[in-house]
Amino acid sequence: MKWIFALAAWLIAMSAISGSPSADSAAITADSLTIGGCSSNRAIGGGVVGLYCAGNIHGSVDFPASGGGGYQIGIVARGDAGWGVVAPLARISIDGVAIGTITVTTSSFSTYTLSNIPTSPGMHVIAIAFANGYRVSYPGFALYIQGVAITPSASVTAPTPNPPTSADAYQQQLLSLINGSRAGAGLSPLTLSAVQSAGTASCVGSYGHSVHMAQVGQIGHDQFPQDICIPWSSAGENVGEASGSESNGIQLLHQLMMNEGPSGGHYRNIMSTTFTTVGIGLYYTGGTLWLTEDFVR
Repeated sequence: MKWIFALAAWLIAMSAISGSPSADSAAITADSLTIGGCSSNRAIGGGVVGLYCAGNIHGSVDFPASGGGGYQIGIVARGDAGWGVVAPLARISIDGVAIGTITVTTSSFSTYTLSNIPTSPGMHVIAIAFANGYRVSYPGFALYIQGVAITPSASVTAPTPNPPTSADAYQQQLLSLINGSRAGAGLSPLTLSAVQSAGTASCVGSYGHSVHMAQVGQIGHDQFPQDICIPWSSAGENVGEASGSESNGIQLLHQLMMNEGPSGGHYRNIMSTTFTTVGIGLYYTGGTLWLTEDFVR
């Protein structure tokens, strides 16, 4: 069992979003959008953008009129798999809200589709992020995006999407353990942030950091505090890994952290009177749970 902690206070600056021309049919090349992230990310010709490390393409797009208010979004992409087994993940967001993540499994350009996306006609900021990209480029691991097509779909009538407001069963299990420990000491409960937990187009969040740890095969804080996606004045992070079932891993890691007592960094993060919000990222693969807890004020 390996586990580690860190505390930090930092300022995060919002990135500017640039626009793309309005069109009757929303079909754009990737290189018409702004490229963000590390300096290795760049246009490589033919409308293609190569994302070689954490980053995204983003910009304003005029969504065409839709009789039902919904859309289908097609992403033309291909990937270079890290170590030949790790496929790049592309996270798509509209107006800063993640609407889906696709696993880019093909080495030649293919169209990956998200259907029944609820939003309104008009200008929206779309972003496509290399969700499991590292902070620096890694040879043989990359996401290539050629174009984006936005097609009206009459089958969707919902309004502009909002972030999820409730935790899944495993997030709720850990949140209950955290707040149960706090309640035992007379402390107020922490509120779960769905945005921090899931991440955004330009920020990996707690879940993205857990995925990253699984890909590199070790726990660490190399993305902290850049993985904090919500406004904050102080932040702390606990990470860990555990083998076995996901539920048992959650219980074990929380107990190990609490067993440190007041002298331990994990314990102090969980029991802090400073933090008000927590993001929970749980990534379970191959019988191993990778955990990130981000505490924020």
